[in-house]
Amino acid sequence: MLFVSHLTGFIPNFNLPSLRVLDLRYNQLTGAIPNFNLPKLELLWIPNNRLTGVIPNFNNLPNLRIAYLDTNQLTGLIPNFNLPNLTQLHLSSNQLRGSNIDWVKMPNLIFCDVHTNRLVFQHLEPVVRAMKSINYNPQDTLIPIFTLP
Repeated sequence: MLFVSHLTGFIPNFNLPSLRVLDLRYNQLTGAIPNFNLPKLELLWIPNNRLTGVIPNFNNLPNLRIAYLDTNQLTGLIPNFNLPNLTQLHLSSNQLRGSNIDWVKMPNLIFCDVHTNRLVFQHLEPVVRAMKSINYNPQDTLIPIFTLP
């Protein structure tokens, strides 16, 4: 764990095939997030940095369960992840502008935090049916207000 270590610079594309947790939160890291090849990674924790660019599709993270990418400067669309083990996706406080997500490819997703972005979901019903919890700010995103059961 290297959180709150005042790290600067880019995140390297680590070659650590047994790594299960990558915790780089609360640093001053910049640049794009690498499309890691970390087959055992379960927790990706890189919020509160200065990361920019688009979010990679993370196809080489088959065991990823929780991803914290919030409070950075990420842009573009939320990728069409194929992450069947993902349960939590934290993307708040970025500059994301849309999504191509096929929610069926994330059958275990129960929490998705997308508030404080510039998102538009054209088909919201699959999102509501797919998740038990979604956090958003209707003033920052163009998602209609709804209540989950």
